Amino acid sequence: MAIGKIEALNKHFVGQSDIIMFDKPADYATAKLSTLANPKSLGHIKLDSTSFTGEAASLEPLKNEKGKIYYNLTTEGTFGFEFFAASTSSEMLTEFFGAETISDTFTGDNGIPASATVLGLMHKPAILERPIMIVNDTADRSIIIPRAKIVANLEMDGKEIGIRVNVSAETIDTVNLKTVMFVDGELAYT
Repeated sequence: MAIGKIEALNKHFVGQSDIIMFDKPADYATAKLSTLANPKSLGHIKLDSTSFTGEAASLEPLKNEKGKIYYNLTTEGTFGFEFFAASTSSEMLTEFFGAETISDTFTGDNGIPASATVLGLMHKPAILERPIMIVNDTADRSIIIPRAKIVANLEMDGKEIGIRVNVSAETIDTVNLKTVMFVDGELAYT
């Protein structure tokens, strides 16, 4: 019997050029890729800030008194990542923290102009559940997590304050959506 190959040509997912979030579907049971709405780029993600945070799959061997394995307990791995969004714009703060505009601000008498705008945040949980996609360096391959738990926090990285975002894939198994999905195809930006 000849040995065959699983694949004819290797396919790689290298680097990152963008991270895109979608609106949360109204009903995950009926959602599909074609109904994911309002894809938005998160803009500048700090270089080398993206890292894998999922748990590796594992085997725990059960051994008899002679040290021989008689059974292996298995634990499936998880998929997750984190990144540093290099922006504290009102749009990003509102998206991740539900920031609210404070209307009664300053009078100008204390050196802060009366025209200053103020956003209040971190008074409610910064937890989102929605689809998110990470795009490779050539923008022709993506990984989408249709049901992601996303948690954010303000963080100082060097001299820069930005948004540290942690993403974890939640299990979904419908006809049209799976926990993690690879997408082959060049993205179209406007």
